[in-house]
Amino acid sequence: MMRKGFLLLPVLCCLAVMPAKAREIAGIRLPERVHLPNHDAPLVLNGAGVLSQFFQDIYIGALYLRQRDKKVSSIISKAEPKCIVMHVLRDRLEADTLHNSMLNNLEDNLSVDEQEDIAAEAERVKHFLRDVKKGDVIRIDFLPQVGTRLWINDSLQGEIAGETFYQAMLKIWLGDDPADWGLKLALLGKK
Repeated sequence: MMRKGFLLLPVLCCLAVMPAKAREIAGIRLPERVHLPNHDAPLVLNGAGVLSQFFQDIYIGALYLRQRDKKVSSIISKAEPKCIVMHVLRDRLEADTLHNSMLNNLEDNLSVDEQEDIAAEAERVKHFLRDVKKGDVIRIDFLPQVGTRLWINDSLQGEIAGETFYQAMLKIWLGDDPADWGLKLALLGKK
């Protein structure tokens, strides 16, 4: 389906890369460890891969956690720092396309009640997004004391308090009907 795929939002903003080996995917070097702004402990690369659609690479997705984990339920439920980083590979992705893709993927992976619980937050994200191009980096991170933060190219675009919204966002990539099955496996470190 065309609507799956473009998803959105994480950005490698203000990530202080620790000296560590890096993984290279599609010509982009992904650090094995990163620090989030306002958080001391490093996060480790759980997995990374490319989201492709109709034979075109859209972005590289990378999942960073406190410790590696291959179990979707524990990744989603743990109230620990984590982040999804997307390195844009496509020439241009419009903000409306990103937002619509996010909404479609949330609809595919959440119950009606879950969708209602985060409807206001999902609409707020629309105001955080802007058009992105090849080379741009989107990061969606979570800190328990802050909530969800959306960054584009090291610039904080907005915050949403609580953990429910971030749990929902993770289901875009890790849910039962993910944006891309190959990327889901890669993020879980299974590919």
